[in-house]
Amino acid sequence: MRRRAWILTLLASVAACGRAPRPATTDAAPPVDAAASDAAPPRAVLFVGNSYTYYFELPVEVAALAAPAAPLTTTSVTVGGAALRDHWNGAARAAIAAGGHAIVVLQGQSQEPLLDAAGFATHADLLAGAATSAGAEVVFYQTWARRAGDPFYADPASGGTPAAMQDGLTAGYAAAATRTQARVAPVGEARRLALAEAPTLELFDPDGSHPSAAGAYLAAAVLVETLSGQPPTDAPRLELDAATRATLRDVAHRAVLAAAR
Repeated sequence: MRRRAWILTLLASVAACGRAPRPATTDAAPPVDAAASDAAPPRAVLFVGNSYTYYFELPVEVAALAAPAAPLTTTSVTVGGAALRDHWNGAARAAIAAGGHAIVVLQGQSQEPLLDAAGFATHADLLAGAATSAGAEVVFYQTWARRAGDPFYADPASGGTPAAMQDGLTAGYAAAATRTQARVAPVGEARRLALAEAPTLELFDPDGSHPSAAGAYLAAAVLVETLSGQPPTDAPRLELDAATRATLRDVAHRAVLAAAR
């Protein structure tokens, strides 16, 4: 009991670190109503990531968008800028080992598969193995290319363009999923599709890396459908108009279907 209390205390301290505007500070479960009382029990999801996970309280958004027929509860271990290596050496490893999660979602640092492919592969395998041993399914949260013109594109590791960067990220996460018999939530590919079809939608924070509210909603929609097998509901938690939400849900659905082929 003392060891479990220590783990919970450590998780609380980690979840409070490294926060950007509108950080994830609350674990969430979708509201339960009488009509949903006969639905399956909620599946517990642990998110392991960094600011791409805690911006706009993404785990909370995922729980809010989950359909009543396939509810999700979410908790997270997030540290700003953390790579999978940092999580393996930090609180995430203990959180995974503690068990009680149906799914563990793993998100690496945004450039990690390109700048440290070997380290990303090694620690993706280690974290996925720990999750599997604890009885959880593993889903990799695929990240996305930075906005065109970002200084990172001067680095040869980027591939030089957003398309090449996304290709590299997609390949890195796909390889990790194949090795570990996991699945991928194709958030980066959904963003690529949205940027091509609806270029007036602003998916980026002003820094050209983190998500805007629309980008966070798109990520949540992809994750909900990947994790639950059900399309997201239209819960208007984020400040987006109905037409934008509908467009993003449609893009998310098609990206998830394409990834499953």
